[in-house]
Amino acid sequence: MPTNRRALLASLLLILSATHTKSNADELSLEQGKLKAEQICANCHGLEGMSASGGNSALSPILTAQSKPYLVSKLEAYRDGTLQHMQMTFIAQMLSLEDIKSVATWYANIAYRLGSLKAEDEAPAIVQTCIGCHGLDGQPVLSHSAEPMPSLSAQPADYLKFKLKAYRAGRFDHATMTAIAATLSDSQIDHAADWYASIPLALETADQSTDQSVSSPSPSPSPSPSQTDTNIAVEQSVTLPRLKRLQQ
Repeated sequence: MPTNRRALLASLLLILSATHTKSNADELSLEQGKLKAEQICANCHGLEGMSASGGNSALSPILTAQSKPYLVSKLEAYRDGTLQHMQMTFIAQMLSLEDIKSVATWYANIAYRLGSLKAEDEAPAIVQTCIGCHGLDGQPVLSHSAEPMPSLSAQPADYLKFKLKAYRAGRFDHATMTAIAATLSDSQIDHAADWYASIPLALETADQSTDQSVSSPSPSPSPSPSQTDTNIAVEQSVTLPRLKRLQQ
């Protein structure tokens, strides 16, 4: 075999070997993430990321539809103390950096679909302030930010209102959100939160007849930013979701 053909074959074998090794590593990370999610995250956020129900879980964000970079950035911020939260800071400090990446890999690879969206002209006027970064459907407009942004689709209305009021009160410091929230009235916050909470989001399961869909129920009275953001763990039945192709 000519030397150049041997070199080409060797290169192809190396590429295939590296791809196989990376695939195995990704699968291991996914399994490790599922295990950690079951042990630590599922009581409040659900194994499928849809949040538990009952108690104060209206203030637990839905993790389904969040990207891996966003989840990693938030967990690392809780772990290093950049973000403070009575439960999440403690939990994140129990996790290694590899645990954080694995948990983020699990939740970011849960397959979902959005339901039918109302027309833009039906959205409250304040939503026009949000769509440049968060889209009409709550999905991040990535070209508008150098940092990972959250999905707002189907987030509990009370959770969104709590966060916006916390930004407005200066409890959370963010170059964009703090400035925007400072200009919002209670009514505008309610309208924006209710819009994004109403967007239907469904898990894609192996049996499509068992899809779990969620949009926020009618909100309870909005919590004030001073309210303790605690979550009560409750038992729930879980249908394992179908997974997307692994995100890098």
